Amino acid sequence: MLKKQRILLLMILAISSYSTSSCSYIAERKLASHLDSLDNCLGSEKDRNKIWSSSNGGLYLMRIVQNNSYSNKARFLASEILFYKDKNYPPENLKKSLAQIYATALVEKYSCSYNLWSFPTVTHIRGLHFIK
Repeated sequence: MLKKQRILLLMILAISSYSTSSCSYIAERKLASHLDSLDNCLGSEKDRNKIWSSSNGGLYLMRIVQNNSYSNKARFLASEILFYKDKNYPPENLKKSLAQIYATALVEKYSCSYNLWSFPTVTHIRGLHFIK
């Protein structure tokens, strides 16, 4: 009987950890899809706060930035929210991939806050963290 209980407990633990990771993956994919659907101006501060303060928002944003299977636009917008909200962002290991993401953002015009010379405008501060 003890062996059957142990097996049942292990099965329950396996199922619960699977469903937790599945839900996490689904939430992350949903957030990436939401970022893709946003206009290129990223919305208001209220929108950024809502994404950031949602359950595991910062973690999902970081995963989106790190995962090159997501669109460059989703990765760029996730990175922008992280720049606004996390004073320790970006970690050193992401800087090389961020350079490519931000260069693509300029070429593809993912942001409405750059002028023709690709510098942040006075009224929009997107990307300003790179020239400080």
